[in-house]
Order: sequence, then C-alpha cells, then structure tokens
Amino acid sequence: MVIFIVRKIPPVTFSSYFMTDASIMEGYLAVCLCVTALISAPHTTSAKELSITTIKEDPYTMSRGSELEGYCIDLISKLSQKLGFTYKVHLVKDQRYGARDASGSWSGMIGEVMRGEADLAVAPLTVTATREQVVDMTTPFMQTGLSFLLRKDMAHEELNLGFLSPFSMEMWIGVLVAFLLTGICVFLVARISPREWEPESEGQSFTLVHSFWYITGALTLQGAGPHPKSVSGRLVSAVWWVFAVLLLVFYFANFSHMQHADNKHVSIKNFEDLSHQDVIKYGTVEGGSSMSFFKNSNNPVFRRIYQHMERGNTFVATIEEGITRAQEGNFAFIGEAVSLDLAAGRYCTLTRSEELVAMRAYAIAAPVDSPLVKNLTVAILQLSEGGELTYLRDKWWPNNCREGQDAHSANALGLQNLLGLFLLLGLGLALGLLIALLELLYKARSLAKDGKKSCCSALSHRVSSAFQRRGRRARPRRSQTRARPELQLLWIRVVMDAIKLKMESKKANYVGEVSNQKRHGYGKYVYPNSFFLYEGEWSMGRKHGLGKLMMRDGSFYEGEFICGEIEGSGLRHWAKTGDSYSGEFKQGHGSLTDSDGHAYLGSFHRDKRHGEGRIEYSNGDQYEGSWVLDQKQGQGVLRCVDGSLYDA
Repeated sequence: MVIFIVRKIPPVTFSSYFMTDASIMEGYLAVCLCVTALISAPHTTSAKELSITTIKEDPYTMSRGSELEGYCIDLISKLSQKLGFTYKVHLVKDQRYGARDASGSWSGMIGEVMRGEADLAVAPLTVTATREQVVDMTTPFMQTGLSFLLRKDMAHEELNLGFLSPFSMEMWIGVLVAFLLTGICVFLVARISPREWEPESEGQSFTLVHSFWYITGALTLQGAGPHPKSVSGRLVSAVWWVFAVLLLVFYFANFSHMQHADNKHVSIKNFEDLSHQDVIKYGTVEGGSSMSFFKNSNNPVFRRIYQHMERGNTFVATIEEGITRAQEGNFAFIGEAVSLDLAAGRYCTLTRSEELVAMRAYAIAAPVDSPLVKNLTVAILQLSEGGELTYLRDKWWPNNCREGQDAHSANALGLQNLLGLFLLLGLGLALGLLIALLELLYKARSLAKDGKKSCCSALSHRVSSAFQRRGRRARPRRSQTRARPELQLLWIRVVMDAIKLKMESKKANYVGEVSNQKRHGYGKYVYPNSFFLYEGEWSMGRKHGLGKLMMRDGSFYEGEFICGEIEGSGLRHWAKTGDSYSGEFKQGHGSLTDSDGHAYLGSFHRDKRHGEGRIEYSNGDQYEGSWVLDQKQGQGVLRCVDGSLYDA
C-alpha cells in the first residue's frame, strides 16, 4: 500500500532559495520511489514461499521417484516463472477434492485452503457455486464437460465381416503365407523325394496345383487323395493337418465367443440411452462435483441416472477404479471429459461418448480476498493466448490407439496369440525338406555306386530330371474312366457316414410307446450326447403335444411341441442366467423375468419383445410402451414408486 504525504511549503524567497534546494531534491526522490512501487506492484507477489496443495491424478499430478510431474506441475512452474514466486507442493492428506459434510466442514483441498494450510490449490478443481462461496477461484485454465466412458463394443454397432472377426488382419495374412509356403513345400518334397517320383514313371501325382488342392482339403477336414508315400511327404502333411485342426479349433472357439458377446450387445450413444437400459451398470466418483450435478439436476433423465446409481450403489472411490471397471466390461464410468479422453487414448478398447453435458471448468483456488488471484488470472490468460496451455494439453494427453482400431480387432486373435502354432508348422516344413534332401542324396549315392559314376553327376542328373520332366513329356490326357474310382470312393464315404450315424443313433435310449417302428404316443428319450432329455408325447417319431425338454445344466422347457419344434404355450427356464419365460412361443403374449427381478409382460414375435408391453423393475418402477424386435420404440411412460410420471 502506497501513502502520499502532502506538506504545505512556504513561499520561496531569493535569500532562502539555496537553503531549500536540498529539501526539493528529497521530495523529487520520494515521488520517483512511489511511482516505481506503483508500476512494479501488479507484477510481483509476496516474497514468502507459497504452499500449494494438489491431488494425485493422471496426468495432472503423478509420482516419478521422489518428485512430482504432470500437467499441473508444469502449470505451476510456468506461473512461477511469470510471477516470480517460490513454492512448495504437497499432496492433499485425505486425497479428496473438497466437499462439505453434514456439519458444514470442508474436506480435501478446499478445506486446506480455507484453514490456511495451503495458499493455493492447483488441480483439476471444478468451479462450482458452492466452492465460490468459501474460496476465490481464478479464471479457468481448462474447459470440459460431463460424459461417460465404456467399452467400444457397447458404445455403438459396427459394420464388419463377421466370419473374419475371430482373427486379426495380421493373423489372416499369416495364414495365407503359411498356406502358400506349405503348398510349395509339398510340391518340392514330392519332386525331390525318390519315393514320390521316379524317372521311369509316366505320371506325377503332386503337381503344384494338386499340392495346393491337397492342403485345401486338409483345411476342410476332408482330405484329397492321393496321399504322400515318402517319410518326408508324410511328415509335412501330418504337420499341416495338425496346424489346420488347431487353427480351426481356435477360429470356431473365438467365433462362438464373439457371437455370444454380440447377443448381449446394447448400443449406447448418449445419456438417454444409458438411462433407458438395465444391462450395463454405470456410476461416478462418490462425493465429487459430477455426483452433485446429477443429484441436484431437475432434468428427468439425469434424475433417473442418479436414482439408479444410488439404488445400485454403483459409485466408485476414484477415477482409476471407474476406468478399471469400464475395461472389465458391463460398466459405464461417468466423469469429466478430459479425464475420460486420457483413458480412451491409453486403452484402445474404451471410447468416450460424444455427448457433453454440464459444461464446467478447472481453476486454481485461493483464500477469500487473496491478492494472488488477480495476478494468477492475468498470467493464465497470457499462457492461453500464447498457446502454452494447448502445448501442455497435447503433451500430457497422448493417443496411443491406431485409427480404426475397434473392439472386434481387440478381441480378435493375433499372431502373438498363435505364434507357437506357426513355429510348429515352420519347423515341420523345414524338417520335411531336410529329410527329402537326405533321401535324394541317398538315392543319388546308390545310383552312382551302381552306375560307377560320381555322386555329384548322379545327383545333378536326378535333380534335372525331376524338375525338367514336365517340360519334356506331354501330360497324359485324363480319360473318362479315371474319374470312376473317385466317384466310387465318394459313394463309399457316404455309405460309411450313414452307417456311423446309424450306430450313433443306437446309443440313444428311448422308453415308451411306438407305432410302425417310430416313437408314437408317450415316451422318454435320452439324446445320444446325453445333454438333452425329453419326456412327453410323440407323433410319428417327432415331439408333438405336451412334453418337457430338460438339459444337463438344469435348463428346461415345459409346454407344447408342434412337429418337433417348440411352439405354442409353455414355460422356459435358463439355469445359467436365472431368466424365465412363460407364455406363447414364436409369437403371442408372455411374461419374461430375469435374474435381477425385472419382469416384462406383453407381446412377443419370434421370441423377441415386439408390440405393446410393460416392464416392472425390481425397485417397483414401471415402464409402459412399444417394442420393435426387442428394442424400445416411440414414446413410453415411466411410473416411479413415488408416483411421479415421466415421458420416456
């Protein structure tokens, strides 16, 4: 504070001029000092060391050994360089941002600033009206809003080729390369090995085309003759068969898993979609500003979201816990967009909703009437105008995900998952070629010994004969009678499959009435796989009438059958999920109750909710509206337990 002192100066006479010159100079010096103080006052802060509190949260404040780093640490450093103050940073004791309890006391960083334990709070601290009443906030250094984070496969439906989804692009390229190398290897082994080709013979079974056709038959588990006769050829074919069988096992296992996951798929794009479903749970940080927004909101959608979180107790203690639960699936974490963008950039299976609500800002908190607020506000605006805040944002919010990477590619098997299988194939091909070369060397040595010539000349003649034979001799024309043995083998295979099916059917157990050697009347039938058991009425070998179909896992259906199919009225229970359905099947009216206690009563079409219906939730709320193919359609009415009505 600068104080001006005005003093009355007596008239100056000629005699006293030289006597007052020193006093006048002292007055000028005092005025200069005052002006200097006024100019420099806005650009300096208190000389004491400032105590700054913050909270550990990526990427704002993180530990690196004994030191701290992050967006907020860099921001403090740049502010200190502009304003010329020294500081000491410490983490808030209770790891809380700041909320008022029932007694009126404040916790977290806001509490430390109010009690004088810290001069500043620099963190992702949201500016709210309640906080502005107890502390002073600077101009925001970052703008954000509320959104939610969840797995990509639950966020939106994606167009993809379903039969290609079990394997990644790298995996399909690896399979193609393995296919080409194996076909060439089979052809080379057949040409090199003496057991597969002799110069005196007119035909060659394993041409290049037949080699690829042979390994293609192995991929379909059918086979295509003739088969290799040499040890090297049989080794290569055996390794390829093992590779093909295991590859198909992994393919169909992952394909089944992904199809099962797609059956539970729920498309969620915004907060309204999130509030109108019960499959995916959702929550936010307990005691934070996000929870306060939903709690105090008058919007029916946001009020319903808060009631769901409170009823299910889905709040989380920290942001890290919310992100972890979102990665595990079946959970959407609600938070501020900047924190969610960081998680989506690090974990490629996650995505943030494009919808932003409740726009808010992050600012620095200081005690009420603190002289630091004005200077910090000016410095933050200068950093923003100079692009330094944008630089810090790009530095601490990296994106490690490739464009176009989706949930299906994350779940698809890659080369790293089946690397051992490819190594096994490569080792088998190399060993087969080595054995074929040894067979060729042994044959060349025998020919050289019998013909009394050098081994090298015999080997050279043998190799040239093997690879030049096709060019010197015309390929024999295929006669019509040549296809007859193949047709005979095909018919034999069909007959053997029929006999095998007949033998398996004899393993089934049926006890009951028969007519014309067919199940007819009432009887009990145990299927060959022992997984299904049916007891009820039969008609000409098919389930027809009333009966009960039981499964080994405890699931069952009891009701009407028509021509072997479940149709009409009945009761279906799923043991694994605990869901039960009672009513008409394929189409009609019925009641579906799931394990959470939610019950749907209304119309069905092709085993899906279709038409008018009503859902009674386990908490007593009711929703009544229209459905189209298991999805809500049009306007509906939500009746809450407290009697309130909402249009949904």
